[in-house]
Amino acid sequence: MKGIVMTLLERMVVEEAGLELWQSMLDETGLPGVYTAGGLYDDEEVFALVNSLSNKTAVATELVLCKFGRYMMTPFRELYPMFFDEGMGFFDFLLSVDSVIHLEVKKLYPDAQLPSFSFELVEGGKQLKVRYESNRQLCDLAIGLMEESANVFNVVCTITHGPHCLKNGDDHCDLSVLSNG
Repeated sequence: MKGIVMTLLERMVVEEAGLELWQSMLDETGLPGVYTAGGLYDDEEVFALVNSLSNKTAVATELVLCKFGRYMMTPFRELYPMFFDEGMGFFDFLLSVDSVIHLEVKKLYPDAQLPSFSFELVEGGKQLKVRYESNRQLCDLAIGLMEESANVFNVVCTITHGPHCLKNGDDHCDLSVLSNG
């Protein structure tokens, strides 16, 4: 897992609940909690921290991941404004994730293990069918990122998940994004 994910998780917890909760999560997981944005960390560390946060806040892991995905969008916009063109629409942005954003991330971080997205635009351009593939099973994080992306582009969207899901042993997740713009 790229360190930026770890540093943003720490930032979210500290901003929203305080340093004490973050330290408590580190104590519970036995993790050192020293992360750098450019570092590479074992995937199990982020899962352990998310599970700890879920346990300590009594919020389902799926909801923690979705909230974290929404949280990540603001720092991503600040760090990478070139991916958010003013003339771009919400679906344009989503369609650029694999074909533009992930290509640029790979240039900066060749060791990054990124999810794969494929898309099909249907319903006269109002619905985007998304196929999400990743060995990490972070579909809930992806949903949160998409939800906050809709806010960035001032559109209302509804995201449905299924029938296929990696967490059910499938080889991908099906997501459907219905948007008003």
